[in-house]
Amino acid sequence: MIACMALALASCSQTGKERPKLGLALHSFDDSGSIAIRRCMETEALDKADLAIIDGQNQQSTQDMQMDSFFAGKVGAIAMDAVDATTVKSLIGKAKERRIPIVFFDNKPSDEAMRSWDKLFFVGTRETEGGAAQGEILAAHWKITPEADRNRDGRVQFIVLDGEKGGSDATVLADAFIKVLFTLGIKAERLVSEPEGKPARERAAALIAKYGDKIEAVICGDNTAALAAVDAFKTAGYFKPKRNMPIIGLGEGTVPSAIAGAVAAGTILGAAYSDTGSEGRAVFDLAYALAKGANPVRAGWRITDAKYVWIPYKKFTNEPSPKPKK
Repeated sequence: MIACMALALASCSQTGKERPKLGLALHSFDDSGSIAIRRCMETEALDKADLAIIDGQNQQSTQDMQMDSFFAGKVGAIAMDAVDATTVKSLIGKAKERRIPIVFFDNKPSDEAMRSWDKLFFVGTRETEGGAAQGEILAAHWKITPEADRNRDGRVQFIVLDGEKGGSDATVLADAFIKVLFTLGIKAERLVSEPEGKPARERAAALIAKYGDKIEAVICGDNTAALAAVDAFKTAGYFKPKRNMPIIGLGEGTVPSAIAGAVAAGTILGAAYSDTGSEGRAVFDLAYALAKGANPVRAGWRITDAKYVWIPYKKFTNEPSPKPKK
């Protein structure tokens, strides 16, 4: 299979220099974020480039073998979501030897690995920005809802629910959440959370039993945890007149219908989510520019430290938000 792919790529590379050949290595075809990136890159490539796509099947060894087909096929550049970004040193060495640039996305290699060659780039989000966006959502609500401060101490007491499937790091989210609230003139205090390992609903129920109305907000590591929190707080008698609870989710790509419905119903205050549309366009634009031998700065995206394109989170609430700009 790999030999056939390599031959196909090689034959494509001889059909003309106007359409560069790009490789897209996904860690899994089943991942929602990967699906969004793939669709975006396929759309962007229609009139510009030939795109070969591989499914790493969430196995680094499988992805390594597939990457060899890209190297053999002499693609102009590779866009890669590594299964395990800590093991890409040998892949980078092969790419450097063959002068094939790589644009990593989602799963970032170490800064040391990224500095090992000037043709390596990364497109993605800063985890801290997810917590910051959640803080902005809460701040907007807090400033127009005086009763949200239940104990009237001028401070938001909140809990963090880790994601059901790993999600974002709770400490990183909480620190960023507190920091942005402080910059917006609101003090915040994180209430001690239950240990990991239990389903989010059980953890939420335990925290409600422990803190009760001391809880003034809930931030979640993913949208599944947010929906679990809604269920737990409903069971505890919340979401009735004068007993609401601001719950804020976190996700990637399009907002799930369940979250949109909960926001409309008022059981979820809002959600921060990564902009996979902009991410996919940035990955394609950089890979395309590199394959054409152009300076990636000309792709139109802000590149930090000559390596990184950071895509800001978007906010989903009942209030319309402006579209992101390049």
